Amino acid sequence: RSRHIRRKDAAVLAEDIHNASLAGFDIGGAGRVGIRIANADLHVTGVRVSGMQNAGIEITGTGESVILASEIADNPGTGVSVRENAHPRLEHNLIRHNGHGPAMLPGILIEGSAAPILFGNIVAESGAEQIWVSPSFHADGLLTDNAVAVEMRDNSHQVKVTRQ
Repeated sequence: RSRHIRRKDAAVLAEDIHNASLAGFDIGGAGRVGIRIANADLHVTGVRVSGMQNAGIEITGTGESVILASEIADNPGTGVSVRENAHPRLEHNLIRHNGHGPAMLPGILIEGSAAPILFGNIVAESGAEQIWVSPSFHADGLLTDNAVAVEMRDNSHQVKVTRQ
């Protein structure tokens, strides 16, 4: 039986925790954020997050979080938002069909001085470009280390990473 979140903010909140794991959950519903990680070391594996209005996963602050082998899909908000000085690892995830809400948003949003490591992810079918990065983010290898779908929306058939 499917369970839906009832809270309006975050279904899972990991704040100021260390050496913690979250594995095998299906987080769905009409909340704002599926998983919010703030100043934490959380290892997320095999999780599915869908239906979130702001972000499937939101990562802020310091910490050594890892998002691995998870599906972040069908969120009206962005799939994964990495802000402030966060530097998580996102590896081997499917980030698909996010950002089709009231505002067209990317699958992955990297803001401020955030410096995530992205490897082996599939990013496709986003409302806006697949990935938005801050001007300070070094995007070298982003397109070669991940499968980033081409833009079909504007018929350019190009792979785009847009700086904010």
